[in-house]
Amino acid sequence: MILTDTFRILGRNHHVLWRFVLYALVCVLVVGGLSLVICTPLVSELTRLGFWEKFQDLFVNITFNFNIGSVFHEIFSFITYFGDLVSENVSTVLPFLIVFCVIFSAGCRFTVGLAELPVADYVYNSMASNTRLSFSVCFIKNLKKSVKLQLAKLCVVLPVELLITCSSIGLLLLFNLNITWINVLLPLVMLVLLVLFIAFKQTLFGLWVPAETIFENGVWRSFGKSISSLKGNFCAVFGRFTLISLMVVFINYLLTILTMSIGLFILVPIEICTFIILGLVMTFYLNGLRFYVAEKEIITPKKKENWERVSSLKDII
Repeated sequence: MILTDTFRILGRNHHVLWRFVLYALVCVLVVGGLSLVICTPLVSELTRLGFWEKFQDLFVNITFNFNIGSVFHEIFSFITYFGDLVSENVSTVLPFLIVFCVIFSAGCRFTVGLAELPVADYVYNSMASNTRLSFSVCFIKNLKKSVKLQLAKLCVVLPVELLITCSSIGLLLLFNLNITWINVLLPLVMLVLLVLFIAFKQTLFGLWVPAETIFENGVWRSFGKSISSLKGNFCAVFGRFTLISLMVVFINYLLTILTMSIGLFILVPIEICTFIILGLVMTFYLNGLRFYVAEKEIITPKKKENWERVSSLKDII
């Protein structure tokens, strides 16, 4: 029921999806352009060193010439090559590389994230009172709170993601990818770990925005509320986020192959909205709050102590 309700509400509020997609695309293009302008020496140096040709070869091998037995060998070879390139050109590459990564990752996360609270507010009005405000009204109304929320998330969520990313790269470099069975098994293991990482991260932080929207307790009190709601319900919440994360990883990789990654610019914002709506639905369920799933259909969730008992996959769905 949880996932069914999520997708029904997602379809009912599809208008906000496309506004968020357009907003996210503009943010990524603007932040990416500014990052490249600021780090022009980095682009020139990488061009001189032949980096872009290597990157193009990696992209072609992963998308057009996909082979599960060699994909991680290709990635491993590229990471090794890039590490050697940076170590050999520390003074000309490393400083600008760090600046670019910080500006682009933090800039995109902050600017795109400013729309998370407006999207949640837009959907919340539809769920709670069967009313709708325009996305622009929700954005302006929540701008001050959105800035505070995104600054807080930069301090909490980004370090966790960086730690996991660096650990994953380090783990990859430990393997001897010349062994055939490791080349076949490792991609599957890494995909499973990726799904679990996304699900775990969403379980910890995915209820933060919904709690801020519904209870309006301020940034850190809302985070505390979202964490406290996981007590006794962690497995139930984690299970639902795992299913959505599995779908996300599979669809993203499929779209990477079919559209040469171009489709991700549209799909990723839609996935962000899906996670926000799933968080809203679970917050309503966890607190026993009634909500509209359709114009004339109201859902009355079970009490919190009953909802947390998950006995089968059917209960999760």
